[in-house]
Amino acid sequence: MSKFLDDQPREHHYVFAHRVLPAEARVHPRVILEAAARGTATKSLAMIWDHVGSQLPPDRRLPSTGLSGSFHELGDAQVALIHFPPAEHATEAHLAAIVLPRSNPDGPARYIVLEHSWSPEDRPQTMIGEWEGGKHLNGGHGPAPDEGAFLAVVDARLHDDGEPPASDRS
Repeated sequence: MSKFLDDQPREHHYVFAHRVLPAEARVHPRVILEAAARGTATKSLAMIWDHVGSQLPPDRRLPSTGLSGSFHELGDAQVALIHFPPAEHATEAHLAAIVLPRSNPDGPARYIVLEHSWSPEDRPQTMIGEWEGGKHLNGGHGPAPDEGAFLAVVDARLHDDGEPPASDRS
């Protein structure tokens, strides 16, 4: 069996990272960012995680171990960085960034995620995804599941003006 073709995410992990949290980020980005800045995001995230689990049969529930939220600034943007419980299956999230530019503090926020994936050779890799208007956008291969590397990708996406770097222009 090919992991590349057949691996499926665990429901608890997927619903939290790809349904519930993007919806919360769309509706309440300031609340999430303020909780991250105060250092209370981890507790709030765990409560939401547990609520998602309470809607599932007991054998599909996962512990919130590893789930946390922290606050960062990237240029003119504020970021709530979410660490998820360990991602093991395709599309499960390693990290997510809820991003709100200071120039538009009332939103909308961007929700950028670093997802677990598999290469066609069944080697682990990551992919960048973004939820926008209820649609999942594929951003291509991502970095190792490392906070600094992911924030660098998020920063690049925030400042991408659609032009290739000067060294790539003909």
